[in-house]
Amino acid sequence: MSNLNGWGGLPGASGPQVNPEDTGVPHKKKGKKVSSKSHACYQTHPPLVFTVPEGGKYKAGTYTIYGGNAYSPIHPDCDIYVSHTGELSGFGSKPWNKSNGVIDTDYYITDMAVPKNVSEYRKMVEWLCNRLQDGKKVHVGCIGGHGRTGTTLSAVVAEMTGDPKAISYVRKHYCKKAVESEEQAEFLHINFGCDMVAGAKKSFAPPPGSYQGGWMPQSTAVGDSAKSHAFRTAKRSIPFVPSDKSIFLSPVSKKIQKNLFGGE
Repeated sequence: MSNLNGWGGLPGASGPQVNPEDTGVPHKKKGKKVSSKSHACYQTHPPLVFTVPEGGKYKAGTYTIYGGNAYSPIHPDCDIYVSHTGELSGFGSKPWNKSNGVIDTDYYITDMAVPKNVSEYRKMVEWLCNRLQDGKKVHVGCIGGHGRTGTTLSAVVAEMTGDPKAISYVRKHYCKKAVESEEQAEFLHINFGCDMVAGAKKSFAPPPGSYQGGWMPQSTAVGDSAKSHAFRTAKRSIPFVPSDKSIFLSPVSKKIQKNLFGGE
């Protein structure tokens, strides 16, 4: 399916490739309601406009990129749609039909978390930057258009402009909720040179030094095993209380639960 991996079939785009129903009409995800607050917010996100200075890696000029909901974008005329949820926009052509020239692809990232393969994510970001430089209209989406989308928008701005205040710029000119978790802010700080800032949704912030690997910090992620070990130790100190919901956990979730809390 050539239109699913527009930057060359990267293995980093490992999420499920989910197309809309046969009508090809963009749809709302079944079984999952988007709150009216989040829905209203992503519908009001303005285009993110930024300026690339002379003398850099990319051609100087003014660029525009769009962000919002991945599977129900409000911009139906983009050349490229990148989803971080596993759900596609539906604006791309079916592979068995004549191509309409629209790339509708997925690079899955867990909600509130960060890419696990940094090198592949950087390739995607650079690919997006080059497409913007080619004059393509690009849309990046997740659910609310804040955490994962804000992370990619900030990465694009940082990559093209070299501005360490890219996160603050995106929050000011796109949405104040962009880059929701401290994990995402730290990922941008380490890999794209962005100034370290607090996550927009502070209640989800894991400790610094644990960005790689989502909520299961890896001691080798950023060379700070002490912080990761302390985080695991702190989590295990919380008494595990079984609930009826435990029976619905997948084997992987149960393994994570046991690792963090010591439960069965």
